[in-house]
Amino acid sequence: ILKTNKRPGVSYQVLSNPEFLAEGSAIHDLLAPDRVLIGGDESIEGSLAIKKLSWIYEHWVPKEKILTTNTWSSELSKLVRCT
Repeated sequence: ILKTNKRPGVSYQVLSNPEFLAEGSAIHDLLAPDRVLIGGDESIEGSLAIKKLSWIYEHWVPKEKILTTNTWSSELSKLVRCT
C-alpha cells in the first residue's frame, strides 16, 4: 500500500498503538484508559508522528498516562499483557 501511494515529497510513518481493552468495558476503557502506549520509529520523522498522535490523545487522556516508546517495545508490551 505504501509503495503504491508513494508520491514525491510525501513520507509515511507507521505507529504502534496497541489497545488494552477488557471484555465488557471496552467503551469505558477507550474513554478513560489507564494508559495509552504509542510506539514509533526512532527517527526525527517517527518522533514527530508520535508527538502528533500524543497531541490527539491529550484532548481526553492526561499526559502522564500517555507512554511513548519504539515500535518493537510497544508491540511486545501488548503480547506480554495478553499472555
